[in-house]
This record gives sequence, structure tokens and C-alpha cells, in this order.
Amino acid sequence: MKDRNKIQQIVFIGGSGRSGTTLLQAMLNAHKDIYGGPEFGYLGKVCGLRNLIESSTNPDNKLDVYFSKSELNKKFRDFILNLLEQPCINNSKIIISEKSPNNVFAFSELVKIFPNAKYLFVIRDPRAIYSSFKDINSKAKLNKSAKIRVPGYSKNLYRGLSYLNDSWSCGFDFVKKHPANSLVVSYEDLVLDPLITTKNICDFIGIEWDSQMLDHVGQMGKIINENEVSIWGGTKMYHQQIHHKSIDKWKKNLSSAEVGIINKKIFKDPLIEQKYYTEKHSTSHSLNFIWQLSLYNWKDFVFRLRKKAKSFIKKHL
Repeated sequence: MKDRNKIQQIVFIGGSGRSGTTLLQAMLNAHKDIYGGPEFGYLGKVCGLRNLIESSTNPDNKLDVYFSKSELNKKFRDFILNLLEQPCINNSKIIISEKSPNNVFAFSELVKIFPNAKYLFVIRDPRAIYSSFKDINSKAKLNKSAKIRVPGYSKNLYRGLSYLNDSWSCGFDFVKKHPANSLVVSYEDLVLDPLITTKNICDFIGIEWDSQMLDHVGQMGKIINENEVSIWGGTKMYHQQIHHKSIDKWKKNLSSAEVGIINKKIFKDPLIEQKYYTEKHSTSHSLNFIWQLSLYNWKDFVFRLRKKAKSFIKKHL
């Protein structure tokens, strides 16, 4: 496509759900050169298809008649650009920003297809993330008539931390392996110091900063189903000024036992410990904490046992 030559860069945003990826996408979309649209949500599946085809490229399957392994990434690069580029071109932008929280699980595959792309890994205080998970689940229960399907990770502490640990493990592993292509963006930095944070992001992408990034309200339009407004924040998430009301909300929303388990069980990285674990919590002698921790450990044991059983069955049957 002739207009494709106008697209100069692609940015992938990923991280745990409720970590601030939406706010970041709204700020990027306000930049005069960046188009940041709705969540595409299928890049993980596209990368899975690429991996399946790559694993089948051997002489017996004769796929080398159609392409070589070296050509496979280019074909998928063209395919993904075909899927994402048109709104960017229609809006006269030159950079695509694709934001889906689960992109973080596909970063390591996407970099094979887009080795020169920029990858933004968004993090947030894990206590605030789980607090938001709880809010989603509570609102969904109060709004059963809407029949909104909430993600499994919002249903209890164990599932929430398992999901968060998985997403952070993938994200931090990618950042360590690809430091030139990746940037860790903190939700707290975005809301407490948006000027410096957005300037750093623009420097990383390789573009000039645009002051409109600080006035992003309304830029994203209606990209979430109206029925989901009540539990996700929906369209109003894209029409509100930057604020820091959510930063400490977890302190009122979580029990001391929940805070203690999060501190004990969350994925450990020097950056996480430096940013979010300066506080001391005296929860270790609480009977509720001991009970909740025992329950968490039991669920973790059952989960790992089931996972090993499935792996054994798949391998031997």
C-alpha cells in the first residue's frame, strides 16, 4: 500500500489490566503524530499462529515452497500492519499505538516480527491494581442485569495475583532482554508528573513532545461498549482530566490481610520494591492474615498440581 510508507513507527503498550494502559493510550492519541485507537486484542493469537507455522516449516511439510523462515516475519509484519494501519492513515498520523493489556504476553514474539518497534510496559502499585480488580467484581455483581462478563482475575485475591505475577514476569523479562526497545512506564509517574513522563516517552519513541498530551480529554472517543460503563469506567475513562485520586484508594479498599499477602506474594523486581514497598505492614501476626495466607498457599498448590497433571496427560496420552 502506497500510504504505508507514511507510517514511521509502531508502539505496543502492554501491562496488567487496571495498571494505566488506557490513560497512557489516551495521552499518546492526543499527540499530533500518534494514532492510538481501541484495543485490538488479537495480537497474541496472531503471534500464536506465526509460531505454529514456524514450527511446521520443515521439508516434510513443504511449506518452504511458499516462503522461507526468514520471510515469515515479514509476511506477518505486513499482515499486522494491514490490520492496524487504516485508521492511522485516515487520521493523517504517522505512528500507530496499539494498546491491549495482554500485549505484554506477546512482547517477546512481537519483537521478532517488529524488531524496531517501541514497547511500553505499564506498571502500577499492585495493591492499587488488586483494589481495582475488587471494584470491578463488586460492580458487576450489582449490575447483573447487564450480563457483563468480568475477567477471571478480578474474582479473588489468588487469581488476581496469579495474573498480575504472570504479566509482570513477562514484562520485566522482556525489558531486561530488550532494553533498547522497551520502556517501563509507571501509572503514578503519569498522574503525578505527566509533563516529565510524557516527555521521556516521546524521547524514547523518537518524536518531539506535544503539549496536547496533557489535555487528552475526549481524544479517544467512544471505544468501549456503553453497557460496560458501570464497571470499567467505560467512555468516561477517556473524558476525564488527569487526577491522582486512585493512587491511595487501595488503603481504604483492602484489608490488612490482603495487603500483607500482596506484599508477600507479588512478583519481586528491584524497581517494584523500590517504588512500592517502602511502607512496613504489621500483618504477620494477624489470625486473619495467617488464615488468608494459608488459603492462598493451598489454592496455589492445587493450581500447580492441576497444571502438572494436565501437562503429564497431554504428553503421555
